[in-house]
Amino acid sequence: MPVYFHPEFLKHRQTGYHPERPERLVRIMGLHDELKLGAEVKQAGPATDEQLLRVHEGSYLDMLRDFGEGPYDPDTYIRPETFGIARLAAGAGISAARDTVGARRSNIVLARPPGHHSGRNYAGGFCYLNNVAIAARALQAEDGVDRVAILDFDVHHGNGTSDVFYRDPHFLYVSTHQWGIYPGTGLAEADGEGPGAGFNVNIPFLQGMGDATFKDAMDRIVRPIVTQFDPGAVLVSLGGDAHYADPLGGLTLSSKAFVETYLVAHELARDLGVGGATYFLEGGYNIDALAEVVWGVHEGFSGRTVPYRFNDVADAERMGTSIVDRVVQVHSKHWKL
Repeated sequence: MPVYFHPEFLKHRQTGYHPERPERLVRIMGLHDELKLGAEVKQAGPATDEQLLRVHEGSYLDMLRDFGEGPYDPDTYIRPETFGIARLAAGAGISAARDTVGARRSNIVLARPPGHHSGRNYAGGFCYLNNVAIAARALQAEDGVDRVAILDFDVHHGNGTSDVFYRDPHFLYVSTHQWGIYPGTGLAEADGEGPGAGFNVNIPFLQGMGDATFKDAMDRIVRPIVTQFDPGAVLVSLGGDAHYADPLGGLTLSSKAFVETYLVAHELARDLGVGGATYFLEGGYNIDALAEVVWGVHEGFSGRTVPYRFNDVADAERMGTSIVDRVVQVHSKHWKL
């Protein structure tokens, strides 16, 4: 199963010591070599203007292109090379999604900068172009995929992805995230609008929730809704920051449970006849934990495992049962749950 990577992704820099740093990818690729995994590494060219404009406003793209150098906001810094590297990351996502649909196999996009906090006309949260949304629109417009499911298991709500598809019933967006942290969105009751009502599924967990809570959500919400939606493609925002070892979040997934959570997308794609899922790297800032989750997922596509160092904390109780119940109540009017 391939991964998409380009050396240019290592040239993207924020400012000062920043959690979204090149060492994230350096460590991921380093662990690949240490474990002698032998993954096929592929490259792709940049996304075109036409592909970007299906998601982002032209004036926003012009701003990114012409910004120069300086802070967009306190967490998100723009340099002259930022737009070009972000465009390359978006292109890798499109190529990977097409690879999944055409070859009927799962793969992972190891790209920086990440994208799920970027909306039609805004950056933020270390993100500039919404890689997963751009790939989803490309599959619809260029490959005839009518319905796309996007599963986002980052510790932060993917507000940009949610906003882009909030009124569109052709795109199912499902997010597990920690409530009360950046970006402050993702209430269970925010379930879509107009024709998109029911197609935006937020599962807002509280600090401390982990393994058993995530499994409960996968079994009672994610699996049944995705199955009923019956997508032609499954895309995944792969954030490693819901891990108990991550410095930016307060959820407590162990590596093993995190991998099992992400493999739900692969299993659903296989069972629905899609063949595989495409995974887009988003957050994850303990670089050792992130690397073992990434390769645990990759090897899991073929039924293999990797050794886990981060498995000593787990949520033994169903701490989030009441939250899962609440989301089920919200979405029972849209789906059979």
